[in-house]
Amino acid sequence: MNEVKDVRGLLKDGFYSHSSIFNNLRHVSVKTRQAIERKTAFKIQLESAINKLSIILRANCTTFENLLKVAVYLSCSSFFNERSGFLLKHFQGSTQGRTAVVAGLAVPFTSIQTDMTTFQYGMIP
Repeated sequence: MNEVKDVRGLLKDGFYSHSSIFNNLRHVSVKTRQAIERKTAFKIQLESAINKLSIILRANCTTFENLLKVAVYLSCSSFFNERSGFLLKHFQGSTQGRTAVVAGLAVPFTSIQTDMTTFQYGMIP
């Protein structure tokens, strides 16, 4: 079964869906919405991304505990240590695959974009 799912009441970033579903796998991609005219601190963007991910995962009947792979795209390499510390605090004991990529992000003042793949409760991929 293939489908896309959006969470009612949660703003989308452009035309992208909140998640795509293939059998018991859930793929979630999150960008933080930014006001074009001002910059938001990296820590605030990171917390916003984690909060949005949590909401989308719950709507897909899964959680961070079911995380298989996370990819974090950063606009600047100077954010790497802060991102690592934050993820270690929130994902202690997790054994998922992690990737960090420094890249030019399309929306001005966006510092982070996150992609996650999880599986649904009670199912093993």
